[in-house]
Amino acid sequence: MRKNIVHAFQETVARGDHQGMINLLKEYEQSGELAVNERGWVYWNISDGYALLRDPEPLYANHLAFFEWGKQILPPEQYHWVVSDSTQALSLSLGSV
Repeated sequence: MRKNIVHAFQETVARGDHQGMINLLKEYEQSGELAVNERGWVYWNISDGYALLRDPEPLYANHLAFFEWGKQILPPEQYHWVVSDSTQALSLSLGSV
């Protein structure tokens, strides 16, 4: 993972700028070919950002893409990655109110 993206990501997290973090990661995702762990990290953190914003519709769309990607790319022992966060799970289960 490129060091500058990690630093920029950490800065947005430290500021509590969830939307800024999402925007940063979406831009990073479009910047070129990502390794499997990088792409999973992007999916997971975008979902987390939406969960923290309590914005279930884009969370659901991103997490569905994460799930579909994971089924094709991840080895079975890593499937848990998609469902391993309670904030994301709660936001997905509550849906939009």
